[in-house]
Amino acid sequence: MRYSLFLEEERMAEALTRYYGVKEILLPPRKLGERMPSSLMEFYNSLKSEMAYALSAEAIEKKSATVLNSIYIKST
Repeated sequence: MRYSLFLEEERMAEALTRYYGVKEILLPPRKLGERMPSSLMEFYNSLKSEMAYALSAEAIEKKSATVLNSIYIKST
């Protein structure tokens, strides 16, 4: 259980540092084995959803551009 909390915290710290463009981020202090505050978890989950949406939209755009490019090449 502790290991999964550690991994969760590591993923959160990595996502937040990338989001804010910083090398380090301070997380709220808590007792050993205690979860992150619910407000921070909600923000992190929202951020993950936004990042996933942005990545999927980017993938769709790239795929569409590739398809359109191949259609253009075939028609010339």
